[in-house]
Amino acid sequence: MTQAAKLFLNFTAPVLRRFLKTHFSTFFFFYEHLRFKVFLILLTSFITALFDGIGISMFVPLLNSSANTNTMVSPAVQDNFIQKMMSELSINNSLNSILLFMLLIFIIKGITRFIEVYYRTLCRVFFMKRIRNLMVNGFERVQYAYFIQADMGKVQNTMTVEVNRAIVSFENYFKAAQAFVMILVYIVLAFLANAQFSILILCIGLLSNLLYKQLYKKTKSLSKDISVQGHKFQGFLSQFIHHYKYLKATNSSLFFVAKIKNKIQEIEKSQLLSGKYAAILTGGRETISVSIVILVILLQVNVLHGSMSEILLSLLLFYRALSAILVVQNNWNSYLNGIGSLHQLQSFLKELKGNKEVLNIKSELLPFKQLEFKHIQFEYTSNHSILKDISLQINAKETIAFVGESGSGKTTLVNVLAGLLFANKGELLINGISINEIDVRQWRSKIGYITQEQVIFDDTLENNITLWQPVKTLEQKNHFEKVLKMSAVDSFAYKLKDGLNTQLGNNGVKLSGGQKQRVSIARELYKNIDLLILDEATASLDSETENSIQESLNNLKGEITLVFIAHRLSTIQHADNIVLMEKGEIRDTGTFDELNKRNATFQRMVSLQTF
Repeated sequence: MTQAAKLFLNFTAPVLRRFLKTHFSTFFFFYEHLRFKVFLILLTSFITALFDGIGISMFVPLLNSSANTNTMVSPAVQDNFIQKMMSELSINNSLNSILLFMLLIFIIKGITRFIEVYYRTLCRVFFMKRIRNLMVNGFERVQYAYFIQADMGKVQNTMTVEVNRAIVSFENYFKAAQAFVMILVYIVLAFLANAQFSILILCIGLLSNLLYKQLYKKTKSLSKDISVQGHKFQGFLSQFIHHYKYLKATNSSLFFVAKIKNKIQEIEKSQLLSGKYAAILTGGRETISVSIVILVILLQVNVLHGSMSEILLSLLLFYRALSAILVVQNNWNSYLNGIGSLHQLQSFLKELKGNKEVLNIKSELLPFKQLEFKHIQFEYTSNHSILKDISLQINAKETIAFVGESGSGKTTLVNVLAGLLFANKGELLINGISINEIDVRQWRSKIGYITQEQVIFDDTLENNITLWQPVKTLEQKNHFEKVLKMSAVDSFAYKLKDGLNTQLGNNGVKLSGGQKQRVSIARELYKNIDLLILDEATASLDSETENSIQESLNNLKGEITLVFIAHRLSTIQHADNIVLMEKGEIRDTGTFDELNKRNATFQRMVSLQTF
């Protein structure tokens, strides 16, 4: 690209962006993701329409030649642009010459039509891929604080249903745009053939557009309603699946299903109404087309006193333009039917971008030695603090436990430790450096996290442990075997039907609770972590299984830093340090014996076995 071209683009691009954003918001949305591809889509339409218009215009000299007389077409028509073009190209008025030229024109038109449709398909696929990648990447990079407060029904619906509807809307938008380009081409050609005819096209086109204006308005409103209803449906469905066991066990599922069915009915009602409007547009297309053709002929012959020979070329171009007008109307209505999804995509992408996690990498993350909370305060809203003036130090390879009643701030504090939440006041220091100055993603990669609800993917046992990293080298294989032994996964893995290649099913349905927890431990150990967080990891297990898991965890003591959030005595009695929390504050710290001797709250918890 030349320097002059670069300067031209640098100057015109911002101006073009402002113009499109102000006057053509939807087109600007597509332009943002496709750039100048959108103009190439329209250019291919222009070329196709141009050759199509020239091709159908050739019927006039063809009929003139076949009749072997000049009485078919008036001198005015014979002197039109098509005759002049043939003269410039030295094409005589013989039947053979005209037929061969027509064939060439329609071959070229067929090629350009293929390019037009295929290129639009390429752009649609590219747009779909880009939008999905942007949403997935954007969602992966959002702040955890946004995630825990987000409407998951809306998120899921946007990333699945709304994307598909938006792609359909994209297709219809550009079909309408391409048809509009064709109308402009036919109008220009019509003006060259007959100015009166062109004025009729414009007038009738405007009148037919008025007929559809109300339908467009209603369709647009329905599209937004369908998007909102879809979000609610996804939310109800997600809750139904998540709480299925409870609903089934208590025979409460019928009540919840009734709510879902009611939402399905509302969506169906809106979709049927939207389909009704689309049917009116589609069903009336041919009737309106023929009616306008007849009206134009009557006007030309009876009012404007033109002859059939004078209106022949105009009529051909008019019918083509009229068909394009109806294509615009139908596709535009279909586009409006999905405009709610496009608006939702724009809003969701903007929301993800606005809540993106900020990375301010100033210092290198060194091997973990020490972690320190310095006067940490955290709050979701300004009038409700979750953590209050937390100061605490955790050393490498230390085992520390956080205990306290529900709502005391234990999990929130650990989320701050893991770099999921960031303090409103105070600092979290890793090796003496603020977490805000290091790559928090690297810090998280050194953390293992095991919760009460085990994370098991619907894949093989090996992939659940390695997270799809190939185990190829001897070093990797030795490390993998060591991890299996440390987590006691080897005690059952090779007894499974397909061993490590056993498909574990949805949420590990083929494993017991204890086996799933061992797999979770193995996964974290395989990553070569420095710190392992266990958030009530054995709370849902029976005593025998818990003791077995505890043995596996005891083997890790002194090897890595262990952080427990626990209610059960068995999981914290051997901790190096226990932190007693209450209402977002640290009330006391010490070993199990120290706290049991001096702290009445801890003594009560021990006696009641509530931790």
